[in-house]
Amino acid sequence: MRRVVVERLDPEKTLVKAVMTTELATIDETATVETAMEAMQAHKCRHLPVLRDGRISAFLSMRDLMNYELAQKTEELHQMRSYIQSQ
Repeated sequence: MRRVVVERLDPEKTLVKAVMTTELATIDETATVETAMEAMQAHKCRHLPVLRDGRISAFLSMRDLMNYELAQKTEELHQMRSYIQSQ
């Protein structure tokens, strides 16, 4: 939508193919979370198509990665609290 607004195009007459990205950044389903984050940062995107055998099998969002990292940090915090309380 940004490309339509910046170029002052008529949204009702502009075809998607006229403004869509054609060189997509993708990631293989075997990639790590860190690799996905690096790819998003390098390509300045918030969503990555996930490939399985060269075909799109899912989409990964920055929110997915943030939720994963938050869950990891929360688990670490619980483990640290448990350890401290057992001392």
